[in-house]
Amino acid sequence: MTDDINFENLLNPKKFLRIQNQFMYLNANLNNPENYFSNVQLDDFGFNMNNLFSGSTKNDEKYKTYFFRDFLMHNLDLKEDFLNNYFAEFEKLKLINGNLRLHYFQNINCLLEYEELNKKASHLRNDIKEIIINEIELCIDRIQKSKNENTFLGEKIFFKMIRQDVLVFFHLLRENGIIKWHSNSELKILIENNFKSYDEETEDFKNLKIGRKVLSDFSNGHRNINPSIKKLKKILQNDDFYNTK
Repeated sequence: MTDDINFENLLNPKKFLRIQNQFMYLNANLNNPENYFSNVQLDDFGFNMNNLFSGSTKNDEKYKTYFFRDFLMHNLDLKEDFLNNYFAEFEKLKLINGNLRLHYFQNINCLLEYEELNKKASHLRNDIKEIIINEIELCIDRIQKSKNENTFLGEKIFFKMIRQDVLVFFHLLRENGIIKWHSNSELKILIENNFKSYDEETEDFKNLKIGRKVLSDFSNGHRNINPSIKKLKKILQNDDFYNTK
């Protein structure tokens, strides 16, 4: 039954209900176990696991096994299955000179779709949704780190600004509606795939690597962006910036 615990089955209310009913199917004392619930349950539920072996109907709390607490929460390593499938197919495509770029974008878009479904999933508890979004972000981060720039990407735009200033710049553009409101995951992918920032120590342009929590830290105030805002204001308020001659 643990093989059914994946992004697709959790995010689909009918498939998630089936997982809950499969769990209750283990309770041999039920008269109609296959359709025990007609709707997804948000409150925890379970049965006395000891009864499976003794045939007893006692409701001894000591032996009771719960769906969320004892089963689901211990089987939510969703990234392992997704990434194993991604990299296995990636290696096959490399051997036959397949379309790696298409494979990359298909899987990235799939993860972004999962992210949207998770936001709207009223059949899932908030603690489960938090774990799912974390697993999605880990998958995106792993795929982004592993991609070969020459394989997937064309020329990038070079910003002669340090990494933090570039990230704050795009953060402000999004928050003020100047560009489309992308989720943190979408914005991370767009920036990493299309832009480079300036490294003042090496005096060279480098690929942008964005930690999973950086953009959310900008929004919730956990990361100070004021120094970058001051530098951006200085650039954008300078009349010479608008001189095209």
